[in-house]
Amino acid sequence: MKKTIFTKIFIYMSILILATLIILIVAVNFFLDDFYYSTQEKLIESTTDNIVNAYNSGDEELESMILYYADNLGIGIRLISSDGTVLYSQNFNENYSFRGNQNGHGMFFRMQSNDDLGEQDWLVFTKELNDGGTLIARSSYESFERTVGALRNFILYLIPFILVLSLIMIYKLSKGISKPLVDLNGIAIRMKNLEFDAKYTGREENEIGQLGQTLNEMTVKLENTISKLTLELEKEKNLDAMRREFVARVSHEIQTPVSVIKGYIEAVEDGVYENEDDTAKAMNVIAKESDKISQMTQDLLDLSQLESGNYKINKKILDFGQLIKEIFDKFKFNKKNMDVIMELEEYENEIFVIGDELRLEQVLNNLLNNAFNHVPKGGKILLKVNKVNGGVVTTVYNQGSRIEEKDLPYIWESFYKNDHNSKGVGLGLSISKNIIKLHDGAWAVRNVSDGVEFSFELKVVESVEI
Repeated sequence: MKKTIFTKIFIYMSILILATLIILIVAVNFFLDDFYYSTQEKLIESTTDNIVNAYNSGDEELESMILYYADNLGIGIRLISSDGTVLYSQNFNENYSFRGNQNGHGMFFRMQSNDDLGEQDWLVFTKELNDGGTLIARSSYESFERTVGALRNFILYLIPFILVLSLIMIYKLSKGISKPLVDLNGIAIRMKNLEFDAKYTGREENEIGQLGQTLNEMTVKLENTISKLTLELEKEKNLDAMRREFVARVSHEIQTPVSVIKGYIEAVEDGVYENEDDTAKAMNVIAKESDKISQMTQDLLDLSQLESGNYKINKKILDFGQLIKEIFDKFKFNKKNMDVIMELEEYENEIFVIGDELRLEQVLNNLLNNAFNHVPKGGKILLKVNKVNGGVVTTVYNQGSRIEEKDLPYIWESFYKNDHNSKGVGLGLSISKNIIKLHDGAWAVRNVSDGVEFSFELKVVESVEI
């Protein structure tokens, strides 16, 4: 069975606590006595050193010092002169006296006595005074054992509570550590399955929190990258299909005028037309069809130059407002456009931009031709020009069918035609987009309630010296 990170943390920390408690129990049972006795010996030795120094120096506070140590530390203290006279005695039986062999450094030994307090087992320390007297300090082993026993029992009684409390804390700590990691793992699994809606919501200000934020950022970037790749793949797939369709369209578009031209030439050669008027009409048809081929060829050349970066534009300051009016008049008063309502929305008289007049005219021609190709008979085309935030936005609206949403991302691409019954081979919008791009402009298309709007934006020149 696979162990979770919570289980591992809980087990390892529990083992650590149990090992610590076992070491504590062993130390209490086997080393506490020796440690406490050693501590008491050092305490007695330190106390006697202070008393001996005070005695040898004739300190007037000697007696109060002896009383303080005796009362507060529970140590029996007696000072005996070199002739055996008891000079000071505290916590000693007055009928009991001890003199033994000492040296300047003092010495410890254990002894038993049977006095008014009964039979006692003592830890005794003796030290010689400068005048040949003796300092005796003693402490009852029975008090040692009581203290050690109470301390040992207290620790042993406390251990179960420590164990229970430790396990509770370990459980909570394990949960606290493992939960963010489990959440992060869950997010990673969902990312692996390309589900990017999950986000890490923890607020830890540590490495886990930083990892969570990094994972969130990675999720967003991966989602965007995959979306872009998917879009590009779909786009490439559509473009491949469009290129194949384009070859067929170009072949058809060229074949049609070529066939017409060939037929009229053969008719002229065979003398089918009996008068000059009929011949002139035939030659006019031949010229128009030749123009179609020429225009198609020019469009292909323009597109090739645009995509290769060799397309040249000659920028200069020009009156864009005047250009708009000229192009509007050209289309409005064209006889073939009389069955369509065409309007120009009022705008500021003087709008100057830096651009190639010929190429910008080509953009407007393409957009208006596209509008006329898709507006129904009796429908409306509206041309608008507006200054917006240091730029001028030109909009061409045509009433008619809306573009399917799935086609909007590709409508400006080469060879693309969302309406397979429309005229042309789908080069005009792509050429227009690339010309606008060379002018550092922006382009857009959107569906409106009863038609479609194409627009592009150019930077405005605020002041012009005439």
